[in-house]
Amino acid sequence: MTIPRLLPVLPLALLLVTCGGSDQGGIRATWTTFVRAECDKAHACRGSYSGTAAEFEYDYGASAAACASVVQGAEFDLVIGLYEAAEADGRLAHNAANAQTCFSAMRAQSCADFWQGVDPSPACDVIFTGKIANGGTCTVPDECVSAACDDSMICV
Repeated sequence: MTIPRLLPVLPLALLLVTCGGSDQGGIRATWTTFVRAECDKAHACRGSYSGTAAEFEYDYGASAAACASVVQGAEFDLVIGLYEAAEADGRLAHNAANAQTCFSAMRAQSCADFWQGVDPSPACDVIFTGKIANGGTCTVPDECVSAACDDSMICV
C-alpha cells in the first residue's frame, strides 16, 4: 500500500473496492488507523496546504474528526470487506506491524513531505503484499504483485 493522499482518492478506491471484522491487528484496524493518521496530519499541516481553504475542506473536512468520519460509512465497510475477502482467499497478505511503522512515520514527517506525497517509511509499501501476477483478475489494487489494477480489474 503506497500512501497517497487518501481522501481525494478514497472515492475511486471505494468504487474499486460484506462487512468486515474488527480485530485489533486486522485490515479494518489498519485502514481505520490510516484514515485517522491521514486526517490528523492534514489538519496539523493545514497552514502549509497549497490550495484554498475550500479545497482543503472538500478534501479533508472542517476538522480531523469530520475528516475521519468516513470510517463510519457503508462505502468504507465495502472496501474493508473486499480487503478481508482478498486476505481470506490468499490474494493478499496484510502486515499490521508494517502498518504501525508506516503510520508512526507519517505522524512524524514534515508537512512539506506530507503534502508532496513522500512515503514516510519503506514499511508503507509493504503493508499489503499482493499475490496475483500481472494479467490476473483483481478486486483491489493491493491484491496485485504490482499493486496496480487497470480499469477492467486486471493486474498490470
